[in-house]
Amino acid sequence: MLLLEQDAKELLAIQGIPIPGAIRLAQVPAVGPVEDEGKSGPWVVKPQILSASAASAASAVIAMTNAEVAAAAAALLNNTIDGQTVRSVLVERQMTARGAAYLSFRCDPQSAGIRIGIRAGDAALLSETVAPDPTAVIACVNRLSASLPVEARACVAEAGRMLAPLYFGYEAALLEIDPLTILPDGTWAVGDVRLAIDENALFRHPELISLVDRRDYAYGDVRRLRAHGIDHRVLDPGGTVAAIAAGAGHCACLLDEMIARGLRPHSFMDAGPAALDGAPERLCAAIDWLEEAAPLRCVLLAAGDGAVDLSAFAGQLAAALAQRPGFATPMVVRLAGAGAGAAGAILQQAYAHAELEPDLDAALDRVAAHAAGAPG
Repeated sequence: MLLLEQDAKELLAIQGIPIPGAIRLAQVPAVGPVEDEGKSGPWVVKPQILSASAASAASAVIAMTNAEVAAAAAALLNNTIDGQTVRSVLVERQMTARGAAYLSFRCDPQSAGIRIGIRAGDAALLSETVAPDPTAVIACVNRLSASLPVEARACVAEAGRMLAPLYFGYEAALLEIDPLTILPDGTWAVGDVRLAIDENALFRHPELISLVDRRDYAYGDVRRLRAHGIDHRVLDPGGTVAAIAAGAGHCACLLDEMIARGLRPHSFMDAGPAALDGAPERLCAAIDWLEEAAPLRCVLLAAGDGAVDLSAFAGQLAAALAQRPGFATPMVVRLAGAGAGAAGAILQQAYAHAELEPDLDAALDRVAAHAAGAPG
């Protein structure tokens, strides 16, 4: 779960990590004539979305006065960047920098270790993978930072000592500081930050659960996962197709195939084994989420017998669809493996808008036709 930068910095500040002075705005501030006369900046006004893309970074605005802050907030709030609506902006005091560095910790799935990256200025990235232990991470940062220019060396080493316990304490998957700003007095502060938390560890961290509950517009997918046990992620509110699959890896493959065909996926749903755990009402909620997606023209449902009992899955989905007679979005169904024929018959009998297609390429072609508005 990637956090909004404002929330990541809030967590860092609680732990004593130096960050620039800032305020969060969810609406355009009123500015009086006296306030507009003097220079109060420079400020950096940043849109808050769950993305670190070039478009997001390019949307940040430098403001010198309160009126310019208000104008920047007005331009950014409720705007759409990377398919996400900007609901808040972070207004930070722009720091005077003597230099800049980079520091990151990230989980490395292949080695089950922590991959550390450091850099000063525009120099090449230095990286090493170590055991998932705070002491090992700190030792690695100290070792790598010894080769940095003298003005960055102590700052990066100290940042590593302070950030490693936080990284492990929050059970994070990623912590990236870019830039790590080196100040004229030789101290440092966090410039931009990306912090991603393991969603499965949320229940051990009340402060993170509080963030999820307070920022439903940003973390609604995570809140739904906690409430219903079904992983449903909105990728593009303006997207016209959605994917339902059994297994996160299968979802990712379907999304790649859709994007390769020029489609805009609205969302994906990993509704495999979780869909069989409990009453069909849990899947009713999932259908409601799809029905709320106004631009949606087609849903691709794909599952194999290796991931889920196809007949049981089809029975649960059919029972849920029966309780949502108003849902009428075309659903292309691609089932494979033992029980695919029986499961497909269950869905086709229960849902008039189900289209069975055993071949994946042909199923994707049908989805594309629906997205284009052509008859299925």
